[in-house]
Amino acid sequence: MRKSRAVEVPRKVLLTDGSVDQWSPVLRGWVIGTENPLEPLDIAIKIDGVEAHRTRCDLSRPDVAHAGHASGNCGFAVSLRDLVSDDLPHALEVIHVGTGQTIFRSQDPVAIHSMPPDISSQGMLSGTVRSESGLWGSFERRVAASRRVAIVATHRGAGASDLGIRRLVEALSTSGNTVLVVDTSPTAPPDALGADFFLSRENRGWDFASWATGLERLGDLVDECDHLLLVNDSCVGPFGDLGQLITKGEQLGADVWSLTDSWDFGHHLQSYFLGFTAPALRQGVLSDFFDQYPFPRYKEGVIEHGEVGLTSFLNARGFTTAAVFEYFELADRFEKSLDDRLTRLAESASAVQIRKHDPKYLPVGFRSLVKTFEDLEMRMPLNPTHHFWRELLEQDFPFIKRDLLVTDQGDHFFAQDFTELVQPRLDQGSRELIRSEFVGQPISKIVDIG
Repeated sequence: MRKSRAVEVPRKVLLTDGSVDQWSPVLRGWVIGTENPLEPLDIAIKIDGVEAHRTRCDLSRPDVAHAGHASGNCGFAVSLRDLVSDDLPHALEVIHVGTGQTIFRSQDPVAIHSMPPDISSQGMLSGTVRSESGLWGSFERRVAASRRVAIVATHRGAGASDLGIRRLVEALSTSGNTVLVVDTSPTAPPDALGADFFLSRENRGWDFASWATGLERLGDLVDECDHLLLVNDSCVGPFGDLGQLITKGEQLGADVWSLTDSWDFGHHLQSYFLGFTAPALRQGVLSDFFDQYPFPRYKEGVIEHGEVGLTSFLNARGFTTAAVFEYFELADRFEKSLDDRLTRLAESASAVQIRKHDPKYLPVGFRSLVKTFEDLEMRMPLNPTHHFWRELLEQDFPFIKRDLLVTDQGDHFFAQDFTELVQPRLDQGSRELIRSEFVGQPISKIVDIG
């Protein structure tokens, strides 16, 4: 996610700490006062210098409490779409009510993008299925026998390899799941990609629409399941035993679980791998969620209403949620290993050689790790699958996010760590899988997969 571009204004004694995590479409952050940190502060939001809204900073922020502050009930979240009706850029400020002190001010004008009209479930899903592959009667019998279903949403661009999705389907099947694939790729594959049943549909509505299509096809079969997985193909892998990982998820004892959780856009279970247990399925949690889901057409809306919205929906209805690899534990592991990693990078053979000519040189990876640490110190919400991928791999997390491996716009994934952490975990099939991700890529940061 893009982080807020905020200028922190010099503060008086009244305010000691705070952060704006997100500017648009929801203005989200936290503020704590110094005179009485347990007393929530009131803030005003100014748009182009004019006060547009007031709110109290009393929302739960466990991440702030975890960082050592006296109170975690200091958060705020205001939908700017309710305050601005155009897509033009605006200057935003957060002001402390009473003193008029500016707490935060946007560095640049911010565009609050309005959302297109909501699309009903019926309108989004009806008529989008192009073809099916597999025997439905056989699929039903397998569901009855296994009582475990995985719905996999996949999309591959023209000419992209299908090796990754086939490996994922195989791993899910080997783990005892009956697999339904919903594919939005421009060209359907010649077979079912190894799945028990296959649906090809139009590329509309992102992963949540594909999962909804799969659930619609399953119908009452969902009620017969003891466990259901919603998975997408945004990760490369798995590189290890997926069955053990799923067992860990089920043993968390939560109604709904994920592999990782995130605080970006508000706390949520990351949706690339979600598990739903029998208590949640018996109460129709997914059908209830999709009945009210607006099926937004833009990725921003999918994150807000889908990923973050699902966790909020679950919490509001009393369902318990948990992550196998919990955010704060990953952050703690990162901080404990930081000194050693920085030393190894700074003293690597290539860095030492370059410093003979440029004494101030530091490797890209060094700067990236320092930036992550600084963001953690400022309580900036981070994506754990990008910033903590090393900590995840060291705990036998069997995936690497595809965008991290292929594009890595944040410079979080670099060659030395790949050599030391990833290569030892790869068998020949895994090496071929990673090579397939670089087909058609003009530049690869990883030049020697081995």
